[in-house]
Amino acid sequence: MAFNNNFCCVPQCKSWAKKDPEGELSFHRFPKKDARKVYVENKMGKCLMDQRKAWILKLKIGKQVSETMKVCSLHFVKDDYFNKGLTTQRGRVLKKTAVPSQNLPISTVSSAKSATATSSSDRASRYKKRKLSNQNETDLCTSTNEDSNEDDQDDEAGSLIDLLKSTPDVSDKEVDSVLLQNRKVTVRDSEVQVDTPKINTLSDLLKTDSALRSFTGINNFQILECIVEIVKKKFTIDTRSHRLDVRERVLLTMAKLKLDLSYITLGALFNISGQLCKTYFFDFLTILSQVFKSCIYFPSEEEISKNLPKCFESFKNCRVVLDCTEIFIQKPSCLCCRIKFYSQYKKSTTVKFMTGVSPGGIITFISKSYGGRASDKLIFEESDLIKLLTPNRDSIMVDKGFLIDNLCAMYKINLIRPPFLRNKKQLTVEEAICNKEIAAARVHIERSNQRLKIFNIISGKLQWSLVSKIDEIFTIICGITNLSAPILSDERFL
Repeated sequence: MAFNNNFCCVPQCKSWAKKDPEGELSFHRFPKKDARKVYVENKMGKCLMDQRKAWILKLKIGKQVSETMKVCSLHFVKDDYFNKGLTTQRGRVLKKTAVPSQNLPISTVSSAKSATATSSSDRASRYKKRKLSNQNETDLCTSTNEDSNEDDQDDEAGSLIDLLKSTPDVSDKEVDSVLLQNRKVTVRDSEVQVDTPKINTLSDLLKTDSALRSFTGINNFQILECIVEIVKKKFTIDTRSHRLDVRERVLLTMAKLKLDLSYITLGALFNISGQLCKTYFFDFLTILSQVFKSCIYFPSEEEISKNLPKCFESFKNCRVVLDCTEIFIQKPSCLCCRIKFYSQYKKSTTVKFMTGVSPGGIITFISKSYGGRASDKLIFEESDLIKLLTPNRDSIMVDKGFLIDNLCAMYKINLIRPPFLRNKKQLTVEEAICNKEIAAARVHIERSNQRLKIFNIISGKLQWSLVSKIDEIFTIICGITNLSAPILSDERFL
């Protein structure tokens, strides 16, 4: 006898134990997974598969099978059961190799396809009728103008065929090909062609160098074209079809860095979706960071001495001026990340970089990114910048946050740093003069860091989703800053 709450889980089957008081129906659970293999017939013939999978395919179960799901006896034949005398409290007993074969659910896709095919055939017939009527009207209107032309063409074709037939080496197939070509020439296309107007994007609207600089931070179109050529030649771009070409994707990436617009807004400017805009941006961050990495290099001593400003006349051995800059980021939800990125100096969560600027105002070194909790001393020690300097000759200029006296003494590097007041009431005359000269020289790195912040993506709060890409973003911004106009005019150099 079937349980009162049993019902069939097969689609389009409404068998229910409560509606079967006589107990003629029996309900069976699905076989266990990988319990046994059975042969199942399909379009390719018989194939061996798992019995549970065969049940699911035959009954078109479109969801995960649970232990409580059951199949009624209407989907099995008599041969799938043992003798009627062999029954249990749950009803008749199925054979171990039984597979449902009766009253299987009918797929709604096939009926939808047939309906679609019927409607499409009706549309095709109506289209043929309209085309035939239009063609008849066109023939009536143009018959008087084309009769003379058709007669001339027929005469020319006939004379050409007679000439070919009179030639002994010409076969019938060649004559037929000439007839076919002549027929193609006389056919006129009466279809209407519509020219879709091109939608202008941001790439088409940027006409001047000032507009390009305002939207992307790139100084002029010559630099832009150079970047595009490098990307095409040096980097393997996938061969898939794209809505935007390489030039437009470079502009999209730089516009995002410069203006920090939302992906939807930026996508509207390039006539693409916001999700596609985000995909292009993340793809080209890696490519452009490799391009602009070559714009950040550590110059030799000769290059430094040839481009020394007047304010560094007292520090001719200075090789690099160091400073740390911090970028505000969104507060992470993870407590460990909050501790790592919290800056005591800024009183907020930040990402920290150490930048090195030459006396001439060019960014020559950038460290990897650190959380705002990292100190200037830690970043300097892990950057290995001191190994690029020449002992007993080179000097580095820093601010008071770099407590690196012992490390510089170990590598025999001269340290230029403003003097500390400590327990004194005021600085001595020599210390005050030295402090003034250092401040006049270090102002250039502050101006360099100020140029970096004109890119809105790092001047405000950086999205947490972009923190993993901050090294690539900062490399691109530093590289494009080096390609912009110099900080100092020619008059300020020695």
